[in-house]
Amino acid sequence: MNFAKPTGRIWLVLAVPVLALLSYIAANKVVGAIDYQTDYSDFVPFWLAGNLTANGQNPYDATIWAAGYAKNGAGEMLDHSFLYPLPLAFFFVPFGLLSLRIAHVLWVALTLFFIFAVTSSLSLTRQSLKSKLLIPFILIGVIFFRPAVLSVTTGHISGLLLVVLTASLFLFEKNKTFWGGVLLAFTMLKPNLGMILIPCLLTWFIRRKDLHAVLGLASTGLFLPAAGLLYAPHWLSEYWQVGSGKLAQTFGFSPTIWGLSNLACNHQQFCALTAGAVVSIFLLSFVLWRLARFPNTNPLNAFSLSIALTLLITPYTWTYDQLLLLIPISAVIFFWGELKRGFLPAALLFPILNLLIVLLLFYNTPLQVEILNGLIPLVVLIPLLHLTRSQTLPPSFGY
Repeated sequence: MNFAKPTGRIWLVLAVPVLALLSYIAANKVVGAIDYQTDYSDFVPFWLAGNLTANGQNPYDATIWAAGYAKNGAGEMLDHSFLYPLPLAFFFVPFGLLSLRIAHVLWVALTLFFIFAVTSSLSLTRQSLKSKLLIPFILIGVIFFRPAVLSVTTGHISGLLLVVLTASLFLFEKNKTFWGGVLLAFTMLKPNLGMILIPCLLTWFIRRKDLHAVLGLASTGLFLPAAGLLYAPHWLSEYWQVGSGKLAQTFGFSPTIWGLSNLACNHQQFCALTAGAVVSIFLLSFVLWRLARFPNTNPLNAFSLSIALTLLITPYTWTYDQLLLLIPISAVIFFWGELKRGFLPAALLFPILNLLIVLLLFYNTPLQVEILNGLIPLVVLIPLLHLTRSQTLPPSFGY
């Protein structure tokens, strides 16, 4: 569906308010069940960072951070300061000006809206009729997709990153690559994802000789740290100290190659580091070669491959971050849907993945951490390697 046409605009005007209302109603139920004194929520640190920043305070100061938790009755405090780059706290300033519960409801409503808006728009902006017919299967799959459920219930920022990446993708599909690069750089607000995702796509930009994308990426890449330095001149060193400490505490327990290596090596550090490094370097090299070898692959394929690889080899991530797999999973579904006798496998892909996640959860329970979920991005990555060179995928919207 082309939203620039009158019919598309009418559907958009009708759908957005309905989706927003349903998201708000669901968010009220989710947040209403939370007792901040006993239930930990990932949203609280983001809200507190916005609140402290709005009041001119330093979210990396452990004393101020602890006082903020105590003052607002936020309950359990897992970390002693803000764990993310300071510019992300700027984004949460409007939420920090509201009460915790009201801000939380709005955030969960936005997350739900982002998830279903992205799911729908990925299908509706394809030119193929079969891709549009697959939208009910993708929507049903998303409802039961564990990373989506966790993103909503924990209040994490995965939904925000999903909409940023999707908007960047659409801009590349419309050949507005400068603005696509500008948005892509915002993934560095979660550096454990951006530090791999951006070099992958940068390789593709350079191979395509897309100077506009590089300039857009660089402009935001310079603006974000500079904005933070104007507020707090020492934020980079403070963030580095906090971030490296958190990585040291959690390394080897994430659902990635590093977690799987740690598990396979029975938590022997040298073995886990060696195995993780060898596999990660091999996969990264292979994907970079693939993107350089096939520069004419369409943006959906390039983004999808880079996202799946990032979630597989980054040293620090959790299951809710795998919400970003919605983009590569959709790419595979669209591709299979166009193949002869491929519609049924395409329709069944999401239910099969959801079933696999449930089975992995059964085996993850004794481990008390979802390390085995690292297999999910690997399962998605395998068919994507074929998509990068395939010319049978229908052209993306406006590309």
